[in-house]
Amino acid sequence: YITRASCFMNFKEYERAVEDCECAIALNPLNEKAWLLRGQCLQATGKDDEFLQTTMEARQIFSPVAYPEIAELIA
Repeated sequence: YITRASCFMNFKEYERAVEDCECAIALNPLNEKAWLLRGQCLQATGKDDEFLQTTMEARQIFSPVAYPEIAELIA
């Protein structure tokens, strides 16, 4: 799912990318890249409430020290 989500993101098909990220997160909630891509896509589409929810969930799951890319998204 992540590879396809990344491709969708590159083609600015953010909704489809978010769907794939959600599938990846459902399969593995600790998939850092899925959370990161999901947040980036939500931010790109201006879905501020969903972006905020994603960053809050990621903050609860991931340590900013262990996952600097997630920390950057949250900042």
